[in-house]
Amino acid sequence: MSIIKRKKNVENKKVKNATKKVFNDLTFDSQLELYFYKLCLNNNIIVEREPKFILQSKFEFMGEKLREIAMFPDFYLPKFDILLECKG
Repeated sequence: MSIIKRKKNVENKKVKNATKKVFNDLTFDSQLELYFYKLCLNNNIIVEREPKFILQSKFEFMGEKLREIAMFPDFYLPKFDILLECKG
């Protein structure tokens, strides 16, 4: 007798009840991100999606190489100089 284990149908393990959404060939991690993106478009606000911001460059200290520290916020609004992370 063999037991068959089935994988659970999980959309996003990090966030409970979050499902990915697609709009204009862009994939969003949640409905909230899509809503905010559409809100910016409708109000003619320039928005950048998931830009890379380097918080600390890579460097060497006492012979040990340390990697850079970066963050990837959900959105960046250059006109207002605001980083935005959507949490539901």
